[in-house]
Amino acid sequence: MKVTYIYHSGFLVETDSADFLFDYWQGQLPERILKRSSGADRTRSSGNGKAAPYSPDAPRLSARPLYVFVSHSHGDHCNPKIFDLNADAYILAYEMKPQINDEVRRRHDVFFLKPHHGMQILQETPEALEISSASGEADGKKRIQILSGRTFADFKELRLSAGNIGHDDLEQIEQEYISVYALASNDLGVAFAVSAPEGDIYHAGDLNNWWWDGDAEDISMEHLYEKELQRIAGTHFEAAIIPYDLRLKEPGFGIRDFLKYCSTDAIYPMHVNADREKARAAFEADPVIQKALKGGPHVYF
Repeated sequence: MKVTYIYHSGFLVETDSADFLFDYWQGQLPERILKRSSGADRTRSSGNGKAAPYSPDAPRLSARPLYVFVSHSHGDHCNPKIFDLNADAYILAYEMKPQINDEVRRRHDVFFLKPHHGMQILQETPEALEISSASGEADGKKRIQILSGRTFADFKELRLSAGNIGHDDLEQIEQEYISVYALASNDLGVAFAVSAPEGDIYHAGDLNNWWWDGDAEDISMEHLYEKELQRIAGTHFEAAIIPYDLRLKEPGFGIRDFLKYCSTDAIYPMHVNADREKARAAFEADPVIQKALKGGPHVYF
């Protein structure tokens, strides 16, 4: 698993099974991702170096899938240009739905997740694709269900029903699933917990312990934050992307509280609202952070 910081809260997570782009606002995307919108890396192209017009019947990428996530509608977490990336699925907070234009909203690859809802995505493994093609059922579309009302741990155990698989032989093959679960943000939108074959990923969006000065509103927000963390309690994440906002009186409280409920191999501070080197220095000198880490996960700025 490779995690690349792009800008602010934007990150690209690359795995062998799929790529995951979170909360892209601005900054330089890797060339391989940009090629998707140029048509250079697609099985379909307009023939003039530009992206072919969107079509629900167009074949998907021959390379690994790309899933694009937007946690909420704040301007520093989203950019309409993402819809030019020819991703395999766009997964957006439900609160964004009224703000998305009709043309995009009607696309079959755009999904809106409410808090405490999730998606199961059946990946087209080579074996499954071969069977689907042989049976005449290959349609180039992901098999997706949206479900609700479970903790992340329970949700990951769900699998698409046999009726949605489309061919009996597929039940005999070990399938690859991408599970996506949405937590309710105590600010706006959702946070994402994603389970891929290579491990679990957490992107907080604006779900955080927003401790500005310790007043009654901050305490209420803290309670809401911990209530949501209970829905992912006990999860080990390969990568956790969490705010460390230097505007706050206590920027480390969000990471501290996350580590009360979950473990992770690596923490990627985001939403720092400052120069990254300045944030790194503050992070390393933060007694709340150093006590919470206890020599545990690696931290990458």
